[in-house]
Amino acid sequence: MFQKARAQNASAATEPAGSVFEGVGRRYPSLHVGLDFMVLSTPHYSANRAVFGSQYSFWGEYWPQDAFGVKGIYASQKYPDLSNASLSHATTTLAFLGKYRFDTGSDWHFTVGGGIGSSDRNPPTGTDLKSTSVLVTEMRAGLKASEFLWLEGGVLVLDGHSGSGSSAARVGSTNYGFGLNFGF
Repeated sequence: MFQKARAQNASAATEPAGSVFEGVGRRYPSLHVGLDFMVLSTPHYSANRAVFGSQYSFWGEYWPQDAFGVKGIYASQKYPDLSNASLSHATTTLAFLGKYRFDTGSDWHFTVGGGIGSSDRNPPTGTDLKSTSVLVTEMRAGLKASEFLWLEGGVLVLDGHSGSGSSAARVGSTNYGFGLNFGF
């Protein structure tokens, strides 16, 4: 009539491995580095969108807590000019973000972040370098491939304006990409 109660195995906790006290409590602080390839990039100025072009970013993240972390990004992008495809615009960005991580308890995680950075856009003429502060936002999803490797994809938006007046120009881009995340 009554089923016999069975003891629960404490080691089968749903907490991820690598946490304090073998699955009980918060995780250890972690450091991650990565490389992203921007599959589709749309510039916020008069240049053609780039598909699998020379758009990439290197980044590092530090997660001192389970849900909150910080990130630094270096991004490099090149776009063909609208009027002359043999000319290209080159943009480099250095940015810092605050991040929040949503864990699902499985091999997936989701992160969002926002911050500021500095971007330099070199138009094809090479004489009119545009430098500005940019607002940076990011959303990512990651799938754990092995103990130290995650495959991630998401959206990175870099948006700014190089001043005011007739010489001002938009600086930035919207990027859809995928990347590799190595965690320690």
